[in-house]
Amino acid sequence: MEEKIELKKRRELDKEYAIVYIIKNKVKVKYDDKITEKKLYTLIGLNLLGERKILDIKIEKEKDNHFWLDILESWRARGVCKIYMLSVEYSKNLERAMKIIFPEGKIVPSMPNIINSIYHYAGGFRSKNSFIKLLKQALIQDTLEEGKIKLDVFKDAYKENIIVSKLIDSNLNNIR
Repeated sequence: MEEKIELKKRRELDKEYAIVYIIKNKVKVKYDDKITEKKLYTLIGLNLLGERKILDIKIEKEKDNHFWLDILESWRARGVCKIYMLSVEYSKNLERAMKIIFPEGKIVPSMPNIINSIYHYAGGFRSKNSFIKLLKQALIQDTLEEGKIKLDVFKDAYKENIIVSKLIDSNLNNIR
């Protein structure tokens, strides 16, 4: 089993990725009879043919300033020449690494970040779950046309809140 994992880690990657999603989860890990919380990153690439591939799964090391640089360098060594967009929760170290290894790439906020920031700054709604559900429906659609329709429904539901409209427009401009 370990051989298969090592082969997968060393496999050749596609030359270009339209977008790479970095999904962060907090997991509890037992080490030396102590349970600690670690950040587990799942890195998923969407190539130019629209195929999704898991590029890496990593556990962040404590106080490792080269964590992201090492990951991006390994991708370069495995054949990646260009990443157009990186969708991620903001990280200064990741931004620096991206500028060094893939300077033409653009870092965009992840959907959970957009949704949480809009809710955070426009709070005061009775139900966080219904707010987030409606906003997710607006932002996660198969086609741009469907997304625009759902976004109009969301904006109409919260039209009295000017902050919501401004935050949505500014976050969507970052993605375009």
